[in-house]
Amino acid sequence: MTAQILTLAALVATALAVPAGSTFSRRDYSPCAAGLYSNAQCCSVNVLDLAALDCEGPPTIPTSPEDFTAICANISKEPLCCVLPVLEQDVLCVVPGGTSA
Repeated sequence: MTAQILTLAALVATALAVPAGSTFSRRDYSPCAAGLYSNAQCCSVNVLDLAALDCEGPPTIPTSPEDFTAICANISKEPLCCVLPVLEQDVLCVVPGGTSA
């Protein structure tokens, strides 16, 4: 009886943890690591990884590095992970792993 209750509790917890309509790939991919360079951005110009110009957040949620590259390319920009976005300019940006910026 106890094993059945634990199994049921585990199934309920799993169902509640995954929102309806989501996929594991969407939940698992994060274009930028948590920490300093945590802001995903699509930018027109990246100057020596110190400043990026004409930046905006990706218009859709990227599901993979290739998707992040494609999303930014569709608006003629490149994918970056930046420290601080301010007025469409970002300070300290790096190219995220797996993308082709």
